[in-house]
Amino acid sequence: MLRLPVFGSAAPTTISELVAQLSKPGARLVAGGTDLLPNLKHGLEAPSTLVSTDRVESLREVSWHEDKAELHVGASVTLSDIASDKKIVAQFPSFAQAAGLVASPLIRNMATIGGNINLDTRCRYVNQSEFWRSSIGGCLKAAGDVCHVVPKGRSCVAAMSSDCVPALISLGAELLQSGRKANAESLWLITTITKAPSTRSEKTASSPQSSSCQYRTSQVAQVTPSGAYEKASISRF
Repeated sequence: MLRLPVFGSAAPTTISELVAQLSKPGARLVAGGTDLLPNLKHGLEAPSTLVSTDRVESLREVSWHEDKAELHVGASVTLSDIASDKKIVAQFPSFAQAAGLVASPLIRNMATIGGNINLDTRCRYVNQSEFWRSSIGGCLKAAGDVCHVVPKGRSCVAAMSSDCVPALISLGAELLQSGRKANAESLWLITTITKAPSTRSEKTASSPQSSSCQYRTSQVAQVTPSGAYEKASISRF
């Protein structure tokens, strides 16, 4: 049996409290936990504290801003809720379909859009138990200098596994973020995904918009140290 490591927990109720908790050394954000908790069991991470988004009500909302022609989806909205939202299905079918095809119903009922966007890359030689990994040694992704997938390879080929990111790129989605720089490997809180739809339907829309910054697994874009909101586009690697 794989056991979870020992860690503390925090469940703030506001975004500002959430950001403050994340500024503490070793803190790690958790929403549905469908990817993070298995990684903890495999010994891939060892956070001192897990900071839950569950009690921040504003992150669990889907709202339409007709005056700005925008859809706002909170980071803690589950993939099941996105896939079954009638207006999202009608206006952004590719987004709804991508969310609805993730894993199984049980996973989708727990997994969140914020977590899906921030999924870590995966590799069959890394996403194993710590005991299993110790038999072959480290790699470019995990404390080593070789690639077990590509012999003599010098670049990690671990795959980005987010189902929703390609759909959001094609829709020209934006991320509204809030954060506070804690260290060189800062974690940022994704608060809202926005999209201003055109007058035409998605099926007849023109080519995807260009993006202004690159998407990363744990850091989407730099935000102001004060924790002010800042928008950023999702872009290809």
